[in-house]
Amino acid sequence: VKVAEPCEIGIGNDISISPLFTVTVQGDIHYMTTVSGTPVHYYKKAGMKDFTWSTECPPTAGQMFSIGNTVLLVVLEDERPVFKITNGGENNWTTLLKVNTGDRYRHCNVVKEGNNIFIYAMKVGSGDAQPITLLTYEMTFEQDPVIDNAISFVKPTVGAQFSAGINLLVEASAGSAITSVDLFRNDTLVRTITGAPYVWGLDTLVDVGLKKMKVGSYNLKLVANNAIGEKTEAHTSFTVLPLNVQLPFSGSPIAIPGKIELEDYDTGGEGLAYHDTDNINQNGVYRSDGVDVATGGSKYVIGSTNLGEWMEYTIDVADAGKYDIDLYYSSGKVGGGAAIGVELKEEGIVLVPSFLLPKTANWDTYDTINVGSVLLSKGQHVLRVNVVVNGFNSDWMQFKRNINSATNQVRVDVSKIHPNPSANGLYYMSQPIKWAVFSVLGSKVVEGEGDKIDISSFNKGTYILKTNLKSRVLIYQ
Repeated sequence: VKVAEPCEIGIGNDISISPLFTVTVQGDIHYMTTVSGTPVHYYKKAGMKDFTWSTECPPTAGQMFSIGNTVLLVVLEDERPVFKITNGGENNWTTLLKVNTGDRYRHCNVVKEGNNIFIYAMKVGSGDAQPITLLTYEMTFEQDPVIDNAISFVKPTVGAQFSAGINLLVEASAGSAITSVDLFRNDTLVRTITGAPYVWGLDTLVDVGLKKMKVGSYNLKLVANNAIGEKTEAHTSFTVLPLNVQLPFSGSPIAIPGKIELEDYDTGGEGLAYHDTDNINQNGVYRSDGVDVATGGSKYVIGSTNLGEWMEYTIDVADAGKYDIDLYYSSGKVGGGAAIGVELKEEGIVLVPSFLLPKTANWDTYDTINVGSVLLSKGQHVLRVNVVVNGFNSDWMQFKRNINSATNQVRVDVSKIHPNPSANGLYYMSQPIKWAVFSVLGSKVVEGEGDKIDISSFNKGTYILKTNLKSRVLIYQ
């Protein structure tokens, strides 16, 4: 094992020996080793991003154990056993017991069994063949109470991508011991929340640091605090791309099988991620673009629909096969006659051309109906939901795997860009077409025509592919 950053000890060909490792109940991590005769201790509190290291630590000739949130180290120091402890995630060692008399030992192996510590030690002497002595110590260990200081991001996920101008929503999950959480955007405090739920961005007048995000790369940090002043951290990062790029609303594709909340259509704007007959959200809730989102159903619904309107959703299908589509909707239209359609427009695949929606009891009464069974191939797709005939509110659409279908294993060949992400900067399309690749800031990088795209000579990162069909994101990593 070669020791590398963040430790300055052992860079190059120095070899690590006598490695010790343990994790406390709370999740604090400790690793000790000896490099060129120097003991090194790496340690990190649960939830912290980076390790701290120190050479001000005991030798590593022995073993390290976790007892609740305490770390016990049993090693040979000055050729005799010594017992030391520190709190999890710290390097403040306290000596419990040090043997100062009796035989001296060169090497040892340490085993903990219940309250017993067994040390198998080889005596100091000339030559390698020396007697092994078994030293037994009985100790009483009191378990520390487990303090739940956990903190993590619910959204956005690491690597999420959003369109410029979005009002970012941030949500965190915190352990029971947490009393307050600070959110930082690029090391600038957004706001401190005392008590769950830990959600930022619902009120952009308060969380101005999450309002109308500009193009760029961002880091978010959570700092959680408990009642006794202990802190834990969590980190995530995301990218904001120009408006003319279509992206999943949450920053990540919607998993299929699964449920699509129809108010969570892609970002990107009119004509790209949706089409609406006007540019105003008639009800003024949840989204600030042209799609008419209202309260109703399970929470939010798409309402005030007009013939020819549509919304698109970036999905990620786990397995190729047949899927049943359920729609949760209401329709108080006199005489009925509303209809919905579903397609993979970019791929030229019509899944449900038109499905007639029966009238429900009233506009506030929602029913679930199966609108069809469709074949989907594995991977990412852009799903379009069409308003074929207006007169309905739509809440969610759920895709369920039809495991009993004889056609479940059929693969659907579609026109796609692959691989994406790419490890070598090469991408292939199933048909030749004119294309151009741009940076996230809008500068043209390269253009061409054909079924192969090569950006291998450029830096790894996120790029935008534009064709006469649509703009798409290319990931080079």
